[in-house]
Amino acid sequence: MPPRTVKMAIANTLEDLSKQDFEKFRHQLLDRREQPRVRRNMVEDKNFLDVTDVLVSTFTESGALRVAVEILRQIGCNEEAQTLAARPSAGAIMVGKEMAPKTIRKAIADALEDLSKDNFDKFCRQLLDRREEPRVRRNKVEGKSFLDIADILVSTFTERRAVTVTAELLKQIDCHCEADSLEDDVREETPPPSQPGPSDTSLQFVEKHKVELFKRVSNTAPILDELFDKNVLQPEIYEKIRALATSQEKMREIYLCCLKGGEACKNILYEILERNEPYLIADLKEKK
Repeated sequence: MPPRTVKMAIANTLEDLSKQDFEKFRHQLLDRREQPRVRRNMVEDKNFLDVTDVLVSTFTESGALRVAVEILRQIGCNEEAQTLAARPSAGAIMVGKEMAPKTIRKAIADALEDLSKDNFDKFCRQLLDRREEPRVRRNKVEGKSFLDIADILVSTFTERRAVTVTAELLKQIDCHCEADSLEDDVREETPPPSQPGPSDTSLQFVEKHKVELFKRVSNTAPILDELFDKNVLQPEIYEKIRALATSQEKMREIYLCCLKGGEACKNILYEILERNEPYLIADLKEKK
């Protein structure tokens, strides 16, 4: 008889659990803090076959086996965990393979999928109401699914900025938990900002490229927010800049305020730009 597949082995193990233990398994799966995370609507009220499919599609077969064994042990089903881990070829699967990381596009799609219909509609309206450039056209959003919106966000803002915009919009519609979860999902995918070279310090960089920064930084909201959080901008200045009509005006005022604040403030501005505009900063670094 041919050996069972990993998916079949996991499904059979979950099928053999008592109703109470299966509920514990699903609850523990949702409580996992490690990435990638499983969304609630993918697990709640699902049967053992559905949960098996979710495990394999989220973690790959090798990862699903490890996660299933780990959760079984956590809920006290040690015998079932041992049996599953001891299946033929499981040893080779359990050792040395990494789970495929979740892509940024998928993380955004998952966050949008978890929204209620009402909150998803609010998100779409808020996206259309954004004043910063680049703007999203109405015909790209109306009547679209969460997958379509995720594609539009990434294609419009690039992957890294799409996360910032999505989290910002989620917070604006009071979906703070979903925004935090999204940022947690992609944190491990985001490389640390590169450091300025010895011949081009952060202070020199901001001064040298200020005109390009005025022209090309379009999404100033997260930059303003971080400067405010770090006490570089006082509340009245923050509100004054937010009220300006164009991103160019906002960026110019941000620069002038940081200039008045001295070297420390310009250095903070550079670090914020590194996080929020990595591709622009990289492009400017290549220019002589």
